[in-house]
Amino acid sequence: MKKYLNKVRRKIADISYKCIGIISSDKKLVTFTFDDVPKSAFENGGGILKKHNLSGTFYIAFSLMENANSEGLFTSRNIEDCFKSGNELACHTFSHFHFFKTKSGKFISNDLAKNNSEFKKMNLDTTLHNFSYPFGEQTRLAKKYVLKQYTTCRGVDPGVNVGKVDFHNLKTIQLYESKNSLQKIDKILSDFKNKGGWLIFYTHDVQDVYSAHGCSPAYFEAVVGKVIKADFEIKNVSQVTDILEIRKNMLH
Repeated sequence: MKKYLNKVRRKIADISYKCIGIISSDKKLVTFTFDDVPKSAFENGGGILKKHNLSGTFYIAFSLMENANSEGLFTSRNIEDCFKSGNELACHTFSHFHFFKTKSGKFISNDLAKNNSEFKKMNLDTTLHNFSYPFGEQTRLAKKYVLKQYTTCRGVDPGVNVGKVDFHNLKTIQLYESKNSLQKIDKILSDFKNKGGWLIFYTHDVQDVYSAHGCSPAYFEAVVGKVIKADFEIKNVSQVTDILEIRKNMLH
């Protein structure tokens, strides 16, 4: 029953508060993104991107940051180094809550504001322009509030963004080594070369002993290498929105 209700919530969200734009099939844009973000994603994933002079997007929930009272997924130094290396920092809510369990718009608004407030304390010369839904949980209420603040929102629905696209429910491909083998990635890239659009990859940890939601550094570097070899244009989310002029082209 719960699974069915969540499916209904996703369907309602999918047809609500859409920000529609067009991505031409002659585009060949690829973005690497990270959720949560574990230290290994900053250090290993970010390190691999830096080695190739590339920029990714890191979706951060500040409640997960390490502090004096608890050990977290990342440190303030990780964030600073990430930004200084030319990457984009983006929002993943503050408390990494479940939208499926949330009925209060005020709670959502306050949580997003808190994440922005914590980010401002970093005194970095940037703001959070883009968003990803924790657990990939889009709801009608969630879209109503994130639409007001962020240029794009990335979910976890599989696929490539091409043609008519809802920029507040961007599709993505998992870089989960236990699920998507390099052979599967080859097939995805081959199809993408023919169909074009905007291909967004996402993962969590990047370490040798990887989780079900992550991958090894060797796997991640192999995927990056395949994209480079294919001569696709690799940009972070904000760089892509600039290229596509998303704000100008949105059809509400």
